Amino acid sequence: MLRKIVALKRVLYDAFGHFDADDGWAMASHLAITALMAL
Repeated sequence: MLRKIVALKRVLYDAFGHFDADDGWAMASHLAITALMAL
């Protein structure tokens, strides 16, 4: 059971790392534009 949790944690961390590396600027610009439009 513990191995499955550790494996799931590694997969999620790896997936988030790749997403962040690929779409970091797009996500940041989207959040910035959303915040500016909310003003």
